[in-house]
Amino acid sequence: MDPYKKIEAFKNKVVKCFGERVQCILLTGSYARGEEREKSDIDMWVFLDKVEYEDLNSISKILLELPLEPKLNPQCTSFDESLIPFFIREYSPIQYSTDGKILYGSLKIPYPKKEEFLENSKRLIVYVLMGVRHFICTNESNETLFKKKLWKRILKPFMWALRYRCAAQEGIYPLKLEELRKHCSEDEISMINIYEDFLEEEKEKYRGRSKEILNSIYILCEKLLYVDDTEKL
Repeated sequence: MDPYKKIEAFKNKVVKCFGERVQCILLTGSYARGEEREKSDIDMWVFLDKVEYEDLNSISKILLELPLEPKLNPQCTSFDESLIPFFIREYSPIQYSTDGKILYGSLKIPYPKKEEFLENSKRLIVYVLMGVRHFICTNESNETLFKKKLWKRILKPFMWALRYRCAAQEGIYPLKLEELRKHCSEDEISMINIYEDFLEEEKEKYRGRSKEILNSIYILCEKLLYVDDTEKL
């Protein structure tokens, strides 16, 4: 099934099923950013007034009425629940306001403060940094890194780190890669270009260079992690 037709069909069925209880339906992930690939999953959030256990069964039945492919991953919550501190630690509301595309209703969540963007940027930089350390320490081969791990575990979260840093410093969230480049250094742009090539399946020229890329991104992460960005807020 065409992914955008499936998104529309799911949205309509959810609205029909829950009626006025639906506060917002949000498309997130690669389809919201325009970075989807042939095998990308569809990520969607359904915000209800309150989530009852039976509501989950209702959403499950809706999915069963739709073709299996492309895979659609729904998450169900409420605005009140999504702002609980412990909930925020697991599912940061930043993604709703930035990578999220509203398909129905309105997003009743405060837009993140610059400090929140910076904190999440630093957290992602640590995540990438530790990923590089793990791959080097465990002698991960160039080939296994090249197949998937380099793009998914390293390059992809690094793009979010750069976006969040830009939102903190410039007050602009660059959803598209071409916009992100305008706010990055030459070394960071090189990583964006590599990420985009992997995204568009034009990665063959990087075969055998995975550890070289890890080294470059490691240097960037160390630089970004320890620089004091608070003075720029």
